[in-house]
Parts: sequence; structure tokens; C-alpha cells
Amino acid sequence: MTATDAALGSSAGATSIDPFVLEILRHRLDTINDDAAAILMQVSGSQIAVEANDLNTVIMAADGRVVACGRYVLVQVASMHLFVRHLLEQYGDNPGIHPGDQFLTNDPYVGTLHQPDVVVVAPVFAGDRLIAWCGSAIHEADVGGPTPGGMSYDAASIFDEALPMAPVKIVEGGVLRRDIEREYLVRSRTPELNRLDLAGQIAANRATTEELLHLCERYGADTLVAALDRLLAAAEDEFRERLRALPDGRWRHTAYVEYRPKTLGPDEPEPVYAIRLLCEKRGDHLVLDFSESDPQAPGAINTTEPALVNFAMAATLLYFCGGLSWVPGGVWPALEIRSRPGTIVHATWPAGV
Repeated sequence: MTATDAALGSSAGATSIDPFVLEILRHRLDTINDDAAAILMQVSGSQIAVEANDLNTVIMAADGRVVACGRYVLVQVASMHLFVRHLLEQYGDNPGIHPGDQFLTNDPYVGTLHQPDVVVVAPVFAGDRLIAWCGSAIHEADVGGPTPGGMSYDAASIFDEALPMAPVKIVEGGVLRRDIEREYLVRSRTPELNRLDLAGQIAANRATTEELLHLCERYGADTLVAALDRLLAAAEDEFRERLRALPDGRWRHTAYVEYRPKTLGPDEPEPVYAIRLLCEKRGDHLVLDFSESDPQAPGAINTTEPALVNFAMAATLLYFCGGLSWVPGGVWPALEIRSRPGTIVHATWPAGV
């Protein structure tokens, strides 16, 4: 079973908030988050950002649950709570999480889809109180490794790919750490492009933080936190109501992925790997069970658990939440994603992905 997640819990019982204020804040959060994406694109200027829109931005509650997600690549941010929760659990004391900090990673075993997708998140503090997080993900032109562009199809392990960068504090107290930036950029064949993308991500997080603090000045930090909680609770209620309106049942589907390693002879057939899904819906609870998928492959066609979770949540929003609020953090309490470590959809270190 994945970490998706009883740990996130239910949003029920959120603090009461005036419905008119809630609606104002809901629209402001969406606008602030959309503005962050625009800032990222304008600072970056890369064709990946500006033309392909291979990026996204989010605003999260203090525990990392996604409240507002942008209108771009949904699978990059649908479960960004995994990265934030990792920071809260592993980095709270050392190196610490403080106002003005920002954290970077491209580690698919922590919370990204694959190494070319780089995530930068920032905590939002009202005084000494952590009230929210914001962040973004963007696909980089190159993050190193043996193959330009980062797609090493024949990688037998992650050591044959671009080596992931573990979560690091790249901005400390509002100041970009040049040593960490240098360590990040030296891996790439396109350091100047990556430098601009990073500058855009940092600028977007700073702008979002400032706007959220402006909302705190006008409405109060307690009101903003209550709004985030209420939006999560409302999304959960909507999703559960949608599920209750659907018939109970169990459905199965199998998809296949082919992989042709270099060592395969010209007349030998490619190995085929099955991705097996059992979907079960009971009342207001949905289970997506991938446990019977085939063992992980000796090549880079695997996904890690965070990638599975991201794609599964994105599909849930698309197929079940039409006309509802797209608040991934509110969907998690009614959604259970099951998988088995060591499979093609839940590869274990050091599998290539």
C-alpha cells in the first residue's frame, strides 16, 4: 500500500468561515497561483516553459495538501504533498524550515515524475507560524547523465541515468545559495537555460508568498488557514457525494509496456510488462489497486511510487471530478492507491525510471 494515504487524514471539521470571504479567497488563491505560472514562464523564457507549458504551480496547506493547482501539466503537482511531507519529516530540525527558505529536488523516489522534472517549494510563514506552502515543477532541457535530454532508455539502473539531486535548501532566508546552485547547474549540458528556469521558480514562489501574506494582512492568518481547510473539506464532500452517486463494483484493466534491451538479439521478442489495475468503488470510497503489476524491468520504463500516485490522482480528477473543485488534497481521504514495491509501477531503488 502506498503512502497516499490515511496519513493525510480527513479535512472534516474545518474552522467556520464566512461564505462570502471564502469565495473571495478561493478566487484569489487561483489567481495568485496562475500568476505564479506566468512569472515562471516570463523569467524562464524557454520554449519548454513558454511554448510547451511543461510546468505547473501549486498552493498547499501547511501539511502539504494541494489546494490550488495550475492549468498546466497536472501530473507534475497532483501529489506534491509527498515532497513537502518528506521535508517536514526529515528536514524540520536539520537543516530546518524557516521563512524565506526554498527547497529543490528532482529525485523521483521522493516526489517527482523523473529527473528532468525539477520541483522547488517554499514554506509560507505568518510570523513564526507555518500556514502554507507554494511550489512549482518544470521540465528541464537537460539535467545530466549519459544521454542529452535525460531520457536514458537503456539504463539498467538509476546510476546509468542523470543522478537525482536529493532535496536541498537552495534558498536560505531569502538568499540563493550559490554553492547549491552551482552543484545543481554543473550537472547539466544546458546550465544557462536551467539557471533561468530556477530563477523563475524562485521568483514565482516569492511572489506567491508575498500575495498570501497580503491576504493575511487583510483577512488575518487564521482566516486564510480556515479557508484552506474549508476548501479541502468541501472538495472531499463533493468527491464523496460524486462517488455515492455511482454504482458500487469492481473493474479490472491491463495495459502493456514493451522494452527492448540492447542485449536482445535481432530475432528475439521484446519482453512485455503488464500493468494491472483493479478499481473498486464502495459507497464513498475508491480504491485503485496496482499490486498485481509485473515486477520492475531492468531498464528505464519503470515508475516510482510518487509517479504512480501523481498519475493516478490526475486520472481521478479527470474521470471522476468533472464539474467539481479540483483540489487534490481534498480527494485523498476518499481515495486509496495500492501498489507493491518492486513492480513496474512502484520500482525500488536503484531501478531506472
